Amino acid sequence: MKNISVVAREIFLLLKRDGVFFVFFLFCFFSLFFSNLAVSSSLNFSKKLFFDVGLFCYHFLGLFVAFFWGNKILSDSFAGGSLACRLSLGICRREFFLGAFFALCMVQLLVGFFYIILWQGVMHFLGFSWLGKALFLFYSQTLLWFVLAAVSFFWSSFLSFNFSLLGSLLVWFLGMTSKASFEALQGEDVNIVSRGLSFFLSSFWDLSVFNIQYFDLSDHKLLISIGARLFLQAASIVFVFLSLGVFLFQRRDIG
Repeated sequence: MKNISVVAREIFLLLKRDGVFFVFFLFCFFSLFFSNLAVSSSLNFSKKLFFDVGLFCYHFLGLFVAFFWGNKILSDSFAGGSLACRLSLGICRREFFLGAFFALCMVQLLVGFFYIILWQGVMHFLGFSWLGKALFLFYSQTLLWFVLAAVSFFWSSFLSFNFSLLGSLLVWFLGMTSKASFEALQGEDVNIVSRGLSFFLSSFWDLSVFNIQYFDLSDHKLLISIGARLFLQAASIVFVFLSLGVFLFQRRDIG
């Protein structure tokens, strides 16, 4: 556990030097510009419209951080020979893999925290009320961030940066569209293979469950139930992908 924390702290500093927080502030600037443009072009200057744009930008901020740096960390460790140096110091591959993942999760938490504060400040400046229970929507999206980070680490455990990034994007796209695709096929005359594949993806790989903005946020018991279910689901997915990633990463050729 000590080695994992050492790796996590080191990777966190490397991510900081790599400009992850600079990209975050740049992304926030463009998010505010885009949201202001969207709201200004609307006839109804509403809190919901501004909030929806903010949540949309929050999703893609986490998507970019998880996919770009999630795939870049392991690729850089092989390309630069840093992994071989760490292994010579007594840090095993499993510890490096998990430490790097926890470092990315810490970056995601910090990025999400500052983004929410910034967005709440802008909303308050525009005269809107506090987010309140709507923060729960950011909670569900943050869980999705961790899932996407685990997906990135799985692909980059045995593929190069370009292919692992492509695989991560493909898996994300399938997860976000599987439920809608399955519902669209209902009643259609399609072959059994397509229907079976669509059913499998919608049952076991449906990332749209983390998009809960249409639930009744006023029901406390419902929020607690949904929050616990999403946490367990995200933890299970992360555990599976990290376990597979560790297995493959330990068998990857360093040279």
